[in-house]
Amino acid sequence: METRITPLFADDVTQLGHRWTRVSDLVAERLPDASLERSPDDLAVLRRLLEEEVVTTADLLVLQDMGAVLGFALNAVEPRLVWVMVEDELGRDPALYFRPTGALVFPLTMFSKRVERGEALEPRGIFDAVLAQLEIPSEES
Repeated sequence: METRITPLFADDVTQLGHRWTRVSDLVAERLPDASLERSPDDLAVLRRLLEEEVVTTADLLVLQDMGAVLGFALNAVEPRLVWVMVEDELGRDPALYFRPTGALVFPLTMFSKRVERGEALEPRGIFDAVLAQLEIPSEES
């Protein structure tokens, strides 16, 4: 099957929103002094979820939900990163499409795949690495 890139359907938008909301609800419950804003400031909140072991490396579904939060933070910094659906022989998954180059970024699995490889989870580091790879200046540059 050829890889197809399509805009999000209404159900896809809803599912991404649910992922973000699940993390936001977890933050409200377990870190009442914090909140998510769909901005790069969310990266510090994701880090706290990991540091305070609210989310562990065994929580693969929650880690994927945290990947959605990462994706929204990336989109907040670079509006040319747009959510799309990518369909291939393995299935259909949301990704960020970088319009200028056609590059695809799959934030939903960025945390869980690092766990599978035994790598450290540093939300800001992952965020900065994506921006660097796409040659997008970060706000700290």
